[in-house]
Amino acid sequence: MCNWFAFLAESGVSERNIVAVLISFVFGSNLFYYRVGELSMSHVYSFAFVAGFLLFAKRRIKKLSTSNLLLASLFLGIIILIRPVNGIIVLFLPFLAESQVEFYSWVKAILKRLKLFFMRRYNHFAHH
Repeated sequence: MCNWFAFLAESGVSERNIVAVLISFVFGSNLFYYRVGELSMSHVYSFAFVAGFLLFAKRRIKKLSTSNLLLASLFLGIIILIRPVNGIIVLFLPFLAESQVEFYSWVKAILKRLKLFFMRRYNHFAHH
């Protein structure tokens, strides 16, 4: 729940509304049942890791830092390991940006870094 609290707080939601949302998550869904009665089910773990992924992805979009990218990637990897179909959460990324321009600049920055990464690898293997 801590990841969801941080994610909502950074999104500008008031603490009172955050508490109401979290209580609704717990008692308005089967989350409480899976947390108390069915710990071996992946639902609670997926819920927590999706929250972490969204938190660090949003931080990455706001501030282009490598640590947030690595943490978001780690959380996404664990999400896919827990339940592969939950990898669809990446389709939610455009909604984390405050504007279309912000999202496109984030995508361009990632593609630029990927291009540099692969160019360095290609040059390394081409000369050896």
